[in-house]
Amino acid sequence: MTSPSNQFEFRCPGETSAISRAVHLARLAGGYPACRQCPHRHQVEGLSSRLAKRTAQLRRAAGPADWFHEEGAGGGLHEGFNADFAGRLAAAFGVLLRDWLPPDPANPAVVVAGDGRAWTQELLAAAAERLRWAACDVIELGAATAPALAWAVAHWRADGGFYLGNPSGRAHAAGVKFFLSKARPVSAGDALSAIRRAVDHPPRRPARRFGAARGHGGAPHYLERFTAAFHGLRPLRFALQTTCRPFVAAVDRLLEDTACRVIAVDAIGGPGWPPAESQVHFAIAVDDDGERCRLWDERGQPVSLSRLLLIAAARGDALAGRTVAVGCEISAAAAARLTALGARLVRCGHLRAETYQALVKQQAALGADSAGRIWHTAGGHLAADALVTLAILLGRLSGDDRPLSQVLDAELRDH
Repeated sequence: MTSPSNQFEFRCPGETSAISRAVHLARLAGGYPACRQCPHRHQVEGLSSRLAKRTAQLRRAAGPADWFHEEGAGGGLHEGFNADFAGRLAAAFGVLLRDWLPPDPANPAVVVAGDGRAWTQELLAAAAERLRWAACDVIELGAATAPALAWAVAHWRADGGFYLGNPSGRAHAAGVKFFLSKARPVSAGDALSAIRRAVDHPPRRPARRFGAARGHGGAPHYLERFTAAFHGLRPLRFALQTTCRPFVAAVDRLLEDTACRVIAVDAIGGPGWPPAESQVHFAIAVDDDGERCRLWDERGQPVSLSRLLLIAAARGDALAGRTVAVGCEISAAAAARLTALGARLVRCGHLRAETYQALVKQQAALGADSAGRIWHTAGGHLAADALVTLAILLGRLSGDDRPLSQVLDAELRDH
């Protein structure tokens, strides 16, 4: 009787001609590179049990399709997300940026920044060089958070932004976020799909000379926005968990002339929490390259996103007649409190680009998306920025002797 597998047509990825079952098995047994991407690699009938177990361990090599996600691209530094791929991302973005902009004799200006880790500097350098190859003028911001880069794009009226960080927080991983003019984030949609296609099919170099490159110490200018907010604080102690080094550097710099104390921790919650060496007034975890934060009160209890949104709305007079855009479910009590402050609630999508567009369209004062990012529009700058949320929290607690849990309870009772 003929085995069904004998009648199956095998074809190696990238090859036009079919191969026999015997060749298929031989290639599997010999570790043929294309087998990692082959959809038939699990058809091992005819191999010894030892060889079948070994081929079962084959994994498809990661490629662009695996590294793109809803908010950009990311992957392991030792899994192919290397300097070459970062350069391909930058080249694709740079060439497409030229196509998206109106014709202009001047090169597009792109702000470039990273998270300051030693092992991502090579990737950032390759990205900057390939942006210049794409005839873009590069403004190197250095080590900064993603919100700081967004501020720089808007403040300097650049045409785009390229951020290389680690939104996942995993060890030996990296991720890229793209921004358009006015710091509009690129999320899943036509723009990100076009970048992905351009990475798969590298674009031709524009018929122009290389773009220029210049460094700019933009982080101090970004931090100047927070000088007033970090003045006159009472001696608060809080725990901070983050893998975003530029965020830690920013907090240290802003607090150096205050009596506040920051306790760096590896994890929040669980055994041994709060830290034994000092009782804390609250704990905060910052991730997603400085865009998102989570909060715990002085008892170590997690603070819901609804209550975190109320903290961000602490300056209630700024909400009168304004809109608050939410892409997440908030509690009825929080919605009632925001309405009592004069705000009008509108729904928005879950992507960063969707939240941004809703805030702009509605001229909103505040926003919260389904991923837990709090969006701020104070000072004419629109971004998801955990540092702004932290500044508001410190100011609120400095004006009140009550612990955070009681402050939050009072917010809900006052509506």
